[in-house]
Amino acid sequence: MSIETASGETSPTFARSARGHRWRKVVPRPRHPKADPTMQANFKTGFSDLIASTTAEVPAGKRLRLLFEDEASFGRISELRRCWAPPGVRPTVHAQQVRDHPQALAAVCPQDGRLSWSLTPHLNAAATSTFLAVTRRRFPQDYCAILLNGAGSHIARTPRVLKHMRLVFLPPYSPELNPVEPLWDHIREKYFADRLFSTLDAVEQRRRTAFADLEASPTLVKSITNFNRVKSPGLM
Repeated sequence: MSIETASGETSPTFARSARGHRWRKVVPRPRHPKADPTMQANFKTGFSDLIASTTAEVPAGKRLRLLFEDEASFGRISELRRCWAPPGVRPTVHAQQVRDHPQALAAVCPQDGRLSWSLTPHLNAAATSTFLAVTRRRFPQDYCAILLNGAGSHIARTPRVLKHMRLVFLPPYSPELNPVEPLWDHIREKYFADRLFSTLDAVEQRRRTAFADLEASPTLVKSITNFNRVKSPGLM
């Protein structure tokens, strides 16, 4: 059945039939209209070969650490999410549309849940280079293979890649291949949903609190980001 049919059909008969077949109503996963399914499939099937070729580059005394990198904006536009409420009550919260969008960058290792992060008012090649240096200092004993998208700040002006670090680009228009994406959703849900921030300083403090909590909870980060395809043995 097509998504259009399943979404548009609302009769009680259909609902009973769907529940009888153990269907449930869920939000579809988004897919960018420019995404190339073949390229995405080739990335998934060739992932183990990518790991093997990268492992061959690791110098003696270092271990390979696989990191996925992404950026997200956290500003003062209110995010309304579902919340618990007693029967007959629909809660109200303050909401606003203030377009201030400072950026957060994060690189996550799905194998052990460790991460690096930084905050910046603007996203550009200089901010990316600074973040790569932060990541290098965070994992000094490792050879870091960082998988990231083809954002302009990554390719318009090449960021400075440090020794014992390699950048690997994900297929274009493929956020669903990046395990950091559900981490952003976790932060928005747990730290920003249904809250109003009167200043950007309040936003920054909230972001710092979120990342501090995640740093202290690698098991949680691992549970959010460790997709089946990145569960490769021997990786950190």
